Amino acid sequence: MLTLNKLRTNKRKRTKRLGRGNSSGRGTYCGKGNKGQKARSGGRKGLKLFGLRQTFSKIHKAQGFTSLYP
Repeated sequence: MLTLNKLRTNKRKRTKRLGRGNSSGRGTYCGKGNKGQKARSGGRKGLKLFGLRQTFSKIHKAQGFTSLYP
């Protein structure tokens, strides 16, 4: 017999469809807000990585290989 505690949950989460007209409720700015660099296409990509790239370049690369089991 099928009861409420035996029902399977829906594991797949549906993605939000953004920018499909104003009547959809997610039109016009499509959840990005107004103007600015982050509102543009491709605006968010390199902002986080720039500072990270500089720190990686300062770290000295370890040379060679030492085995844990000699």
